[in-house]
Amino acid sequence: MLTYKIELKELALEVNELLTEYIFLHDTLQKKSNSFLGIFKPIDFNELYHKAGNVAIKLEDKLSEALKLKKVTIINSEKEFADCLCEYIQALITTVGLYKEMVGGLLQKAGGSKLSLREHMRQSKFYEESINRYMEIGQKLNNLYKAL
Repeated sequence: MLTYKIELKELALEVNELLTEYIFLHDTLQKKSNSFLGIFKPIDFNELYHKAGNVAIKLEDKLSEALKLKKVTIINSEKEFADCLCEYIQALITTVGLYKEMVGGLLQKAGGSKLSLREHMRQSKFYEESINRYMEIGQKLNNLYKAL
């Protein structure tokens, strides 16, 4: 029987590396915008915006790979893991997209456009919900990874 356990685990590790890249971007914005000293440090929203876009593109590629593996897996544990991995990657893509949208709004505000507090709070709420979603799926994925 053909097994794809190794390919699935390698793909999951590659996705984890992209998660680390995204978390670095998230933490960079949080550290600079949530501390008193942070108000004195310039935030390069343009750089954060473009780096988030690059992470999103890489995640889209990983989703394509995961979908291909999902089609060929026949062992139940591998199929369940592949399903969850696809769901996880999609949740990450959504989160990174919301992060990028939020940073894009801040970039426009830094350039002189208006961004209402209400709109920023709305974006932040959706973004936080998205983080919770990918983390919830990530817990399930970690359990499936251990059982794989």
